[in-house]
Amino acid sequence: MSFQKKSQKKSQKKSSKNFTATYVLFGIFVVLAIFVVFFERPWTEPKISSKNGVKPAIASFDNGSIQKIELKRVSSDVVLSKQNGTWIVSSKNNAPADTTSIDALLNEIPVLKDGALSSQNPNKQEALGVTENSGLSVSLFGINDGVILKLFIGNRGPTFDSWYFRVDGSNDVYLANASARSNFDKAEWRDLTIISINKDQITEIALKSKNGKIALKKENALWKITEPIASDADSSQVVDILDALSPLKGLSFVEDENALKDIDLENSEKVSKVWLKNSSESAPSNTAQTTTIYFIEANENTIYAKLSHSSNLYSVALATRDAFFKDIETLKKKEGVTPENIEAPSNP
Repeated sequence: MSFQKKSQKKSQKKSSKNFTATYVLFGIFVVLAIFVVFFERPWTEPKISSKNGVKPAIASFDNGSIQKIELKRVSSDVVLSKQNGTWIVSSKNNAPADTTSIDALLNEIPVLKDGALSSQNPNKQEALGVTENSGLSVSLFGINDGVILKLFIGNRGPTFDSWYFRVDGSNDVYLANASARSNFDKAEWRDLTIISINKDQITEIALKSKNGKIALKKENALWKITEPIASDADSSQVVDILDALSPLKGLSFVEDENALKDIDLENSEKVSKVWLKNSSESAPSNTAQTTTIYFIEANENTIYAKLSHSSNLYSVALATRDAFFKDIETLKKKEGVTPENIEAPSNP
């Protein structure tokens, strides 16, 4: 009996020690949780502390001084450079660049000077997407490839319109608010302009589709239908066609080399054509004295567009193609109603 009592007492002491250790560990966990909740505040947007009112070290520059822009990810590089004063995409066979997008990028950078300091911890940079391996690096170069500025564009921030960025050489990570991240991160930097015309210089238009051909000609500043009938044209309808070419833009480039395989551009029923004649010898750089725009129906939901003198192939919206091919009744000038055409009401 004495042995059993001693054994029970030892067991009770051991159990009591285990409970005590558990309570201690639980207490430590609660203290740590309270510390995180009240001091780290993980759900709130990072704020600048009173001692860290540092603003991003973003150098001021004139947009015209920028000669090259490099946008790099681990998986891809884009190089934009000036050639004889014109922006090109060097990484895409020197294709003309979308200057509107380049201007938007350059104009966005000064806005970043108002960024709010979020972190100075180098160990957080990878998670915030502001390193060479995790983010998008944006480098601006001046004359002789001198680096003017290098930024890392990171992940989205705690709000929809916020995102992180860091200036190269600094551990300070900032949060940009109400700023357009998309101005830096684009899928396409090439100019998607298929053609841009001076509509006042176009003197003849021919529209050919599976529904037939319609030809128009400008005579003494007035448009006339010459085929399939002879008639005055509704000038507002012709202007709509010309406006659609000033400029005509694609949705994207078609990179598939076999996209037009086995398609006869001149005779296939899948191809509609807009033929233009320009009266000026000094035609725009991306058009000739005569130009044909081919619209190819790849399938019921996909339309391609191609110029006769260019190898570029673009995808366009179905509505873009259909805007050109009006029926003859729509293009004919509507005769005005005159009193002689109005029948007098019959007497009751």
